[in-house]
Amino acid sequence: MEQHELHLSPTNGTLVHTGSNLTFICSVRPCNETGSVLLSFGNSEKLFSGICNETFVHRITGYMFSCNSNQCLYTLNVYNVHVTDQQQMICKYLSSSENVINKTTTIRVSDFPSKPTIKPEGPFYLTQEVNLTCESIGGNPVPRMIFSCNGNNGTKEMELDKVVKSTLYLRMDSHMVNSVCTCIVIQSQDSYEQETTFYPVIYSGLR
Repeated sequence: MEQHELHLSPTNGTLVHTGSNLTFICSVRPCNETGSVLLSFGNSEKLFSGICNETFVHRITGYMFSCNSNQCLYTLNVYNVHVTDQQQMICKYLSSSENVINKTTTIRVSDFPSKPTIKPEGPFYLTQEVNLTCESIGGNPVPRMIFSCNGNNGTKEMELDKVVKSTLYLRMDSHMVNSVCTCIVIQSQDSYEQETTFYPVIYSGLR
């Protein structure tokens, strides 16, 4: 009895960026019989269940499913990928001899963080004590943040409600005049980096 195989792409762990388009393809080899297929994605209902006895297309918002019986191909197009699409795709095939084959794959969705911002912007007064905070919104996985000002390093980044932040306590003494503050967010696996440069304005007069 001939054994059938399922091929499912992309491979498990494939990195996909938010906003891009993605195509899942499940194929049965050899394509020499009419079997039954169940295809599902993430927490959604079954995309397809049954026998593909013709070529057809089914569209739902953000997705398009199609199958081709002549090539034993089952395809899901995902448009404008979102972080919530980091889900498992399942393809299950039931052959005419009642043999069941399963294949699964899970993509990784990368969401770039926003350009960091440093607050408060000032201006500041000489000897004023300030908590400067650098923030960046989004990012999946959570990005690293490096925040420094005139040789002083900010706290280790913390993430809450998709906001990454680092805080730096400073006293605006004379050594801070003409100083430079930088905040960088980094997603090393994507070689992605965003930097903000900040020049504190310090008044020499008293408040």
